[in-house]
Amino acid sequence: MQQANRIVKNILLKCKPYRVITLLLFLPSQVLADLAIIANKEFTSDLSQRDIKMLYLGKAQHLEDKSVLALQPVNLPYSNAQRLQFDKSVLGKTEANLRTYWARMIFTSRSRPPRELTSSADVIQHVLDKPNTIGYIDAQQLTENVRVLFIIKQD
Repeated sequence: MQQANRIVKNILLKCKPYRVITLLLFLPSQVLADLAIIANKEFTSDLSQRDIKMLYLGKAQHLEDKSVLALQPVNLPYSNAQRLQFDKSVLGKTEANLRTYWARMIFTSRSRPPRELTSSADVIQHVLDKPNTIGYIDAQQLTENVRVLFIIKQD
């Protein structure tokens, strides 16, 4: 976060006022927000970041101890700032990498990508409705109705 503040400060000092206003209009306010990985309150297992990565890449559908079967991750659209942040921070992939990855996985019939929902509110509602679903949202949008598996802090 401090690095982002320095970058914005440098831009403000070096740019003409009309360019700064234009930049601020297009700067997404949620890009550097913390992400919360959430599950239904009934979900009692603990997941590591590695477990989350395996689930979101279709390499696992259950925990190694098989305590929970058929976990279903849900995604936000590629155009969403939290999605880009999640893909980079947790999966270590860009949008282009993921599109290529999923094209290959679908073509070889090995797996299908997680279901995409349109907003964080939809992710929260889906997680509330389906006990074996996990998702991610902006940490500022957390409600008491969901279980937080962990928070991904942004620098």
